[in-house]
Amino acid sequence: MLSRFLRNVFLRDVTRRQYERLVSDGALRQYELATASEAAGKLQEAEAHYVEAIALDPLSSVLQYNLGLLLHGVGDLKGAEDCYQHALALNPDDQVIHSSLLCIGDFSIELTREEILNRHIVWARGFADPKTLLALPHKNVPDPRKRIRLGYVSADFRRHVTGRFIEPVLRYHDADKFEVYCYNNHEAEDDMTTHLRKISMHWRDIHDLDDVRVAERIRADGIDILIDLSGHSSGNRLLAFAHKPAPVQMTWMGYLNTTGLMAMDYRLTDDVADPAGVDGYYRERLLRLPQPQWCYVPQAGPISAPAHRPSVRLQDAHVTFGSLTRFMKVSDAAVDLWIRILRSSPGSRLCIIDVPDHSRGLSFQRRFAEAGLADRVDFLPTLRGDSYWQVFEKIDVALDSFPYTGATTTCDCLWMGLPVVTLSGKCGVSRSATSLLSALGFPDLIVSSPDEYVALACALATDTNRIAAFRAEIRDRMRNSVICDAPGFVRSLEMKLGFVWQEWCKVHA
Repeated sequence: MLSRFLRNVFLRDVTRRQYERLVSDGALRQYELATASEAAGKLQEAEAHYVEAIALDPLSSVLQYNLGLLLHGVGDLKGAEDCYQHALALNPDDQVIHSSLLCIGDFSIELTREEILNRHIVWARGFADPKTLLALPHKNVPDPRKRIRLGYVSADFRRHVTGRFIEPVLRYHDADKFEVYCYNNHEAEDDMTTHLRKISMHWRDIHDLDDVRVAERIRADGIDILIDLSGHSSGNRLLAFAHKPAPVQMTWMGYLNTTGLMAMDYRLTDDVADPAGVDGYYRERLLRLPQPQWCYVPQAGPISAPAHRPSVRLQDAHVTFGSLTRFMKVSDAAVDLWIRILRSSPGSRLCIIDVPDHSRGLSFQRRFAEAGLADRVDFLPTLRGDSYWQVFEKIDVALDSFPYTGATTTCDCLWMGLPVVTLSGKCGVSRSATSLLSALGFPDLIVSSPDEYVALACALATDTNRIAAFRAEIRDRMRNSVICDAPGFVRSLEMKLGFVWQEWCKVHA
């Protein structure tokens, strides 16, 4: 369900035992009903139970925080921010709530990049940087020719987008040059966890260790380069990174923004996602790969995209657009453009997945109804497994979200034969699709203004030959591109890692 996704992507779940310490029996009962409703996907009911619980226990930061998570998950950024601010007023020392507030910036059109950076720096100065200043010196031998000890830290070594993208990296690392450790910060395991443990060189479960003990474990392993795969998302161990347990530390993949940490030396990205001139929006030094930072393989352990080549559609008279990203990424500004597209493309349809059972989902649907388009839009729930892949066969053109653009969903759409119309932003979070489409040689699908976004979608709707040609060729083009070249991607990554290790050795020789 959507709230389960949110807890996986962003922050922590509050256990019943933790909450029992804080509330009355009446509020606890409402809390239990709220979490049960969330698990069943009944988000409107869950919100009502949280509101009732807060009325019974207005001094609980836990309740305010969990309601914020729910609202964040359905894209109610203003409501989520208000809840987080209330929770912080009640519990100002909770750095996790602060992290939640930081995550909102990625979805906001109103916040400037400078404001987003400053929020992260304020968080770090309050919670992380003081630990960095007290960090112990490193005992790593500054030998540029040594076998580098490399550590990955994540709560998402499982059926998660990070699990999909890190799988080929772990599989193709050069064991002669790199000794790889995975630090797993999630208690629950699935078939992807089992697979990743099997292909990793060393596996450490750290979910039951506090930050100091995690840092000590990493130091004891002699890690030379430590890579965070979570940023401020769920289960992150940024405060362990704050202790600077490895001489070189970087962040990648799971959070397309700065961490704000003084202790984080680099942020791994690429030339297109973060073009020249955006370095000032990050506290880390940008380490740019020459190809997209996303390595997409159709078969990543137990997760497999359909092997069949998608058939050419359009036997009927209309084009179907599709939004296949998480609903929480769908901004009001994007909806405005989708309405314009449907009005300008007679007979066209729109399919939107992951629409929640919540007031925002209903108001979202009402916007199309008020525009006279209700009978041309299909609103689908969260789709998983075969039902997710099957919906691609019903769509002709994918409409990317903004300002938070798609990475995994962009790859999936392309693999399944859909051209993706994307509105490119300035950096990181708003340029994932731009990076992928550029690498594949489709700059004509990238626009830089809302009007161009509408014009391109409408042009595709009237050019069925172009859509059919794209659908027929994209699978082979993608398979033969740098995006799907896992061994080549890992060699490029290893060259960058070798470079930063040599830089550290020069300074500390």
